[in-house]
Amino acid sequence: MEARRGEAAGVARSVEALRQAPNAEKAPFLKALKAAPCAAEDVCALKKACVDAYVLEQAALDAVSAVRARTRTADALNSDAVELLANAERDLGRSRELTKACADLEGAARRKYGF
Repeated sequence: MEARRGEAAGVARSVEALRQAPNAEKAPFLKALKAAPCAAEDVCALKKACVDAYVLEQAALDAVSAVRARTRTADALNSDAVELLANAERDLGRSRELTKACADLEGAARRKYGF
């Protein structure tokens, strides 16, 4: 049980660091979370949920940045940029749902393993 507790605490620390990082600085924290070991089913579920949430969030934020960059050099948004922005907004909404689920699982792990 102690090994699981340590594993869960490590994943939770990685999630917390990722959550608190500014958007522009999340990449190394996401990489660290992806590399965090997990063997216990519930800890691996926490890790997967959080990785999935933050990968989607990062992709959406990158798309928004791409649209912003395009608008700096163009007079108006073209149809590709409009579609990219619409998809990014959809993905950001979905990532909010997923990050909430990630936080819920993190809280459950903290309660279960007492850290």
